[in-house]
Amino acid sequence: MPAAFCPDDEQRRTVEAMISYGIPQVDIARVIGIDDDTLRKHFREEIDTGAARANARVAAFLFEQATGQRGDGGAAVTTIFRNPAKARLRCFENVPLLPPRATPRRGPGPLPRLSRSPPFVNNRPD
Repeated sequence: MPAAFCPDDEQRRTVEAMISYGIPQVDIARVIGIDDDTLRKHFREEIDTGAARANARVAAFLFEQATGQRGDGGAAVTTIFRNPAKARLRCFENVPLLPPRATPRRGPGPLPRLSRSPPFVNNRPD
């Protein structure tokens, strides 16, 4: 019978960090060297709270930047993107991220042929 698994503090920090990065539990279990059922049994707290703790840290970072408490603005775009995407926060409802296409998208098929018309100078026929 195999020895009972007893997680240490370093493994707990590793699992919490990997959960907050969005790494699947099966992969985390492989890194720790245990079965994914054992991971869920012994690291339940880290699995349940890891993502929320990461979202709180990012939100605090964004708040500090927005209020001028933090001067390094290089990561602001990444932080602003990550907050709505990962924490499911909403700033604007029903606002498209990209403008609509000006021309309709063509379906699959051959490209249209270019006609062989005479050359024009200043957009007028000779």
